[in-house]
Amino acid sequence: MNYLLRQLLPQLHRGSLYLLCGFLCAVHSLTAQPAGSQDSTYYPQLHTYARPNGMTVLVVRDPTVPLATAMVALRGGRASQLPPFGGVPVVLYELLAQPDANVATNREVFAKGRELGLQYFGELQPEHMHLGVTLQKAQLAKGLNFLAGSFANPQFSELEIRKKILTLADRATVTEANPVRYLQDELDQKLWAPYAESKSASLDYRSARAATPNFLRVYVERFFTTNNLLLVVGGDVDTTQVLALADSLFRPWRPEPEPLPAPTAYAPLARDSAWLAINELARTPVLMAAWQLPGTTADAGILYKGSCMRALLQVPGTPLDKALLQSGLASDLRVQFVPGRSRSHLQLTVVPNPFQVKPCLDSLRAHLKLLPEPGYFSEADVTNAAGLLETERVYVQETNSTLCAVLAGWWALGVLPAYESWPEEINKLNLTTAQQWLRQYISTNAGSYGLSASSEFTANARLDRYIQYWNHPPKVTSTQLATDSSTVAALQRNQLQEETAESFGRLLYKPDPILGKYTLFFKLGKQELDSLSFEKIRGLADYLEAHPAARVFVDGHADRTGSRKFNYKLSLERAAQVCQILVKEYGISPWRVQTRGFGETRLLYDDPDPALEALNRRVEFTPDVAY
Repeated sequence: MNYLLRQLLPQLHRGSLYLLCGFLCAVHSLTAQPAGSQDSTYYPQLHTYARPNGMTVLVVRDPTVPLATAMVALRGGRASQLPPFGGVPVVLYELLAQPDANVATNREVFAKGRELGLQYFGELQPEHMHLGVTLQKAQLAKGLNFLAGSFANPQFSELEIRKKILTLADRATVTEANPVRYLQDELDQKLWAPYAESKSASLDYRSARAATPNFLRVYVERFFTTNNLLLVVGGDVDTTQVLALADSLFRPWRPEPEPLPAPTAYAPLARDSAWLAINELARTPVLMAAWQLPGTTADAGILYKGSCMRALLQVPGTPLDKALLQSGLASDLRVQFVPGRSRSHLQLTVVPNPFQVKPCLDSLRAHLKLLPEPGYFSEADVTNAAGLLETERVYVQETNSTLCAVLAGWWALGVLPAYESWPEEINKLNLTTAQQWLRQYISTNAGSYGLSASSEFTANARLDRYIQYWNHPPKVTSTQLATDSSTVAALQRNQLQEETAESFGRLLYKPDPILGKYTLFFKLGKQELDSLSFEKIRGLADYLEAHPAARVFVDGHADRTGSRKFNYKLSLERAAQVCQILVKEYGISPWRVQTRGFGETRLLYDDPDPALEALNRRVEFTPDVAY
């Protein structure tokens, strides 16, 4: 089973992955033992030990892995320090695995690493930081001693700190050049202000300057304590040896008598809000939407709920997938769930079709409200989502370092005991509970919607007005509803008249009562527009902006002068010219305006009078009732 997963998963197409989920889970269910089983044939086996000095040791024993992995994790990530000291944990993390009291220079550090065959891995998260190494199991004692020294004896010289701060500043500059990263930083500001830095992966250079040697020492004394430490050792290891090494290497560490700081209290979002992130480097628009969820301190089950919603929203073949990806309105849709002790969040990233940004956003907004409705998701969708979660879990266990990092994250969130019951929880997922979560955390929950685009694209597509409409939609009165109803009725009457008219057309009818005032008129045999026509086109664009769900036909007409073939071509050219102005100059989506040419078949006046014939040379706008 493990070999099969290693071969298949890197090559699977997105749709194929979901189709194989059921098969993979069925095979795995035949080979895996229940959680907590002590059968020696089921690996990896997790054993947690509380040591006398207050530290926690987690042994992930798996004899099928011929290597050993050692990792030290500490609560106290980016969220442990509020501004203006948010950069201190970042600088401290960068100083780990650097020269310490036992290894004097960087050259000695690299030489020691090559000697032991170390493969480093690590990460700084909002809730914790971890640093680990993977090496041959025969070198576990030396590798663990080397790793423990990085935490126990860090050296904070002014020169090294200055070098790290400059390196971080350069890295932040490169990150800011990424439009997607820029949008993510803006979203973090909207979600977590005034403590956005504690959640953001980007670094504020000013806060990094607070990392003086004295402040770093204070931070180490506060957080580098045994009751705030997790040692994870995995692979083909001997538990007795691991515990002896842990007690020996971390004996000088002391427990912290004071409780750790409470999680940062983030203010909840008051209401839905949409905003623009103007970035001149953006080559295509990107939308990010996020909703705040409870943290694991208030709801230990939020990790399970958020993961299930993330998986369900990514299942192919759902109405959301059909409306955005399969329709061509968007080229990519990704969902991310980020848990936290104080607050978690669910994030959705969409790459709209550049020519259909507004229809894409309209469709997304409508579908987000429909997610919990009966019939939107099916039982098959829920089964596929559960299969995806189980496949992810099995795949994580294939790489010892990845599994250790995941376990450290669960430990920092305070939900490590729930990891062994994760398979049973996945099997309990059902449609009813999923609908309840979607209603509570997305459909009726306040969200923040950010759209990244260049200033030129924003101006051409008139996205500023669209965002303004999103935040402050116009109120529809009963009079407007009655008018819209009469519009539909009038159009239906016109269609009935058309059906009974003669084939060559001698049709007399009234223009649409709402859109009729935007009718454009032309000179004989011409398609040029005058100043009055441009004003009417601008008025129509304003109407379409105020009614983002409206779609119209741009209908070109001609009089009876000239041949029918010439008149048909002329009417189509007139309509196409007007449609081009609406799309290019006012940012109206091509999806909302369709051109039609009728030549001389739909006359307003069947009269040879030149004054009345001039009224037949026109472009009219009629609503698309089917929409």
